[in-house]
Amino acid sequence: MAQAAHVAHAIDVDAIERFSLKLFIAEGRAVRPREIIDIFHDWIRERAVPGLLIDVADYGHLPESPNVLLVAHEANYIFDCHRRAGFAYTIKRKTPGSFADRIADAASTLFFAARRLQQDTADDPDGAIPFQVDRIELVVNDQLHAPKTAGVERALQGAVEQAARLIFGETRVESAPLADGGRTGVTLHIPNAPALETLV
Repeated sequence: MAQAAHVAHAIDVDAIERFSLKLFIAEGRAVRPREIIDIFHDWIRERAVPGLLIDVADYGHLPESPNVLLVAHEANYIFDCHRRAGFAYTIKRKTPGSFADRIADAASTLFFAARRLQQDTADDPDGAIPFQVDRIELVVNDQLHAPKTAGVERALQGAVEQAARLIFGETRVESAPLADGGRTGVTLHIPNAPALETLV
């Protein structure tokens, strides 16, 4: 019991360095990787989204890899169809602030980029990509500071709910550990989330 208490006390979510946030796409909208690749190249030329944008990589041929990756210096923008289709922003370097603050900042960037994706696909025959803002997935890729334990997952839930209040105000939020057993993270549900365009 003493050892378990010590481990729980040692959890410091503010030390987490690498994490990602993902928005899901509403079912029924097919997305072609080629479409996203072309848009990402345009973003580099236009400096359309935050960050020092470097290159575009297509990993669609590799199982369990993200389809399209827009590489930036401090983070990556990822379009992923291998699990549930969605768009993610992955932080690679720690920045100042609490973990909740950094989640909120990353969410702001993700919303901005997702809105830009909607605008850039508005003329597509299938229509603009419809993102669901009411459900956001946080995945922590930092085994040193956040191994997959029940205590870490509870601490992540607290941080992500605090971040949700920074983003959405005093609205109802629900969180739960990720359903799959291999990844450390939390799913955040915001039943009354506003439309994406109101968040940018």
